[in-house]
Amino acid sequence: MSTSGYIYILANSVMPNIVKIGKTTREPSDRAKELSSFTSTPVPFIVVYEQLFEDCDSAENYIHTKLEQNNQRVANNREFFNAPVNEIIRIIAETPGILIAQPKENKTTNDQKLDTKNDNNTPIPVEKKVSNEAGKICSICGNFFPHSEFNYGNKLKNSYCRQCCKEHSIAYSKGGSPATKSYREEKRSKWKDKA
Repeated sequence: MSTSGYIYILANSVMPNIVKIGKTTREPSDRAKELSSFTSTPVPFIVVYEQLFEDCDSAENYIHTKLEQNNQRVANNREFFNAPVNEIIRIIAETPGILIAQPKENKTTNDQKLDTKNDNNTPIPVEKKVSNEAGKICSICGNFFPHSEFNYGNKLKNSYCRQCCKEHSIAYSKGGSPATKSYREEKRSKWKDKA
């Protein structure tokens, strides 16, 4: 029998580059509070991402297996992984059984900032790291963004975030179609090779 519930990604600033990926039938924020209450945890966990599934047990197994295949599990008996959040979100998005839930208000507070860095070793703004709004992956940079961050223009199926759309336009103005193709290939190679 399947149990609907959430798959969550939790982060903790004392464990840079390591996240906890688990499941719960309760609110992920409640699970984060529960894990943060242990005396061995000096600072609280924050919910970086959550997704509702019709069968959270199968979804968790699928996601953990994918990450284990890339040797990204920290310890076999723990749900901690050393992987970029955008890569994990991409795997979650590919996992069968996603249920669409109503977007929730972002619960991030100013004291929940992480010292997390992206592939360019620059800090990821909290607004982009913590979002419960429905969204998708930018097909150029590979990062997850809420739907409101996508520019569609005349192409209804365009999946470029605002920043990539802007950079794509600049590349086109400098060198036409060959320049945009080169731009896309260069940006995609930074994350597609890791997947």
